[in-house]
Amino acid sequence: MASDVAVKVISFIPNSLLQFHMLDLVYCLSSLLSSHQVEVATPCAIALNLVISNLSATSEKAVMEALKETETSMRIVGNRKDFAEGAKKIEYFEETTLLLSTILWRWPPSRFPVGNDVILMKVLANIHTRTDSSIKLTLLKLYTSLCIKISLHLPLQTKTFPYYHPFSSIYAN
Repeated sequence: MASDVAVKVISFIPNSLLQFHMLDLVYCLSSLLSSHQVEVATPCAIALNLVISNLSATSEKAVMEALKETETSMRIVGNRKDFAEGAKKIEYFEETTLLLSTILWRWPPSRFPVGNDVILMKVLANIHTRTDSSIKLTLLKLYTSLCIKISLHLPLQTKTFPYYHPFSSIYAN
């Protein structure tokens, strides 16, 4: 499949050559993330994760803007429900969740809407009950990506605008 080829190409081509085509890759790969074919979406998540992980400082802003424009993080969040209902494979969940973690880590403005998605938090709590250790590690990385930003801003926001947040009990004294 073409998405498998994209993973191989991104893995082997030096970053200096990829930088010229970064935005094209991001637009194409992010649009395929919501494919109903797991065999297409999973390699796209892997390839996008490689792209984001190897961004140069000069292209980071443009790529993050492309991710915002294509609503990549919200597409991934929306696909969690499909996984929770058993419609998607574990590998798909792991790879797209790792991609989401990478996006949240590198692009702080995306953390707050993702972390405040109550449905997502319930789905993740249900998934956390599985015994597969690779899923638990993937969830830990996602929770870490969310908690860093939330922990920095939670005290400030609760003084001004009190709200319920799934992680608020973690920081209560």
